[in-house]
Amino acid sequence: MKILFLIKKMINVVKDNNLKVRSYSFYESLYEKFNWVKPIKHKWFNKDYETHPLREPSPQRGILIMINGTPHDWFQNGRKSSLHLAIDDATGEALCG
Repeated sequence: MKILFLIKKMINVVKDNNLKVRSYSFYESLYEKFNWVKPIKHKWFNKDYETHPLREPSPQRGILIMINGTPHDWFQNGRKSSLHLAIDDATGEALCG
């Protein structure tokens, strides 16, 4: 719902200010033409980026339980709710959620 609202709002801004919608390739050509430096790409897409080494999982079930709660409009009713999940580090088993 929010995305649709934002798209409609952007269309109104474009119309109200007599702007012209440009394609991605238009901006790519500007970068090439004026030798602009492109914004840094996401690190996970950059092949030169070194990730930190993964740690070893816990040696035994129950030693480390990872719990995460994510607030989001999960039910699309305009209210944020948190879904929680608990995972055992050794086994990767979802304990509750």
